Amino acid sequence: GINAEYMGADLKKDYDAIAEVSEEFRQYSFEEFCWARMTASSRIFGLNINGQKTDAFVPFADMLNHRRPKQTSWTYDQEREGFIIEALEDIERGEPVYDSYGKKCNSRFFLNYGFIVLNNDGNEVALKVSFDKSDPLLQRKEQMMQESPKDKIFRVMSSVEENNVLEFFAYLRFVELRDQNKLVYLYGVYEANTNSEEREGYKPQKTPPVSIENETDMLKKVKQLCTEQIDRYQTTLEEDIELLKKPDLTENQRNCVLLRQGEKEILHFFVQMVDLVLPLLSQPLKVVRKQIIQPKYQQYTEYINKSVIPLLTKENK
Repeated sequence: GINAEYMGADLKKDYDAIAEVSEEFRQYSFEEFCWARMTASSRIFGLNINGQKTDAFVPFADMLNHRRPKQTSWTYDQEREGFIIEALEDIERGEPVYDSYGKKCNSRFFLNYGFIVLNNDGNEVALKVSFDKSDPLLQRKEQMMQESPKDKIFRVMSSVEENNVLEFFAYLRFVELRDQNKLVYLYGVYEANTNSEEREGYKPQKTPPVSIENETDMLKKVKQLCTEQIDRYQTTLEEDIELLKKPDLTENQRNCVLLRQGEKEILHFFVQMVDLVLPLLSQPLKVVRKQIIQPKYQQYTEYINKSVIPLLTKENK
């Protein structure tokens, strides 16, 4: 899947960085490093001991399987000087005891722990946003950010209420903005709300909706990025659904298909969103208010109410 590619690239960066400063480390291959890294990261617990954050291996505790909502909670008890697991509900004798590994994407569950969670509401897909080098306002944007524009990866979920998605939309607004007056306006708001001593550069991921034109460009870019990602897969979402009906798939094969299916579902979520929402920006406000009560708009209501409606209201004034 797409997420696995990015995770593999991150692991390679870590491997190269360590190999560059440690001659002894170079005797181990990248594959051996990945095995050790995954073995450790899938078993450690993040603890706070005497006010210090640390990680620890906890025998037996690392054998608990995953379940959400969580059945138990764990912590390091300072008074008892030990790792404590407490049940949050009655557990019958002989029944398995579960831990919650948290709300995670299936790419993390599969690569770190070797399993897939069905109907996982924690699924996400990585989308890379790049500045257009031919943008006539690129130099001005660089001055605002106080740094050179860099590619940024957003891990988005199929929800318009998740913070990562909101920042993804906001960042794209800034990247796609071609109106110099709006750019000046954004920086003016930034200066007015930030003390001069605290200014570290404008944060594109905080960009609010500024105009119907910019919002239109942002949504078109969302669809473009998602469509390009969909086209990178060798199979379609429909083909994956058919593949999963085959009884002879191995567990790993099935998990791989489920993994990429989850990514594709998110990408299709945003393509469908743009196809539904984009036409609203060119319609009268009264028409839009009547239209969005239809069930097909329900999962995008938060975005429509906080972005589309305010822009149309402003346009009507």
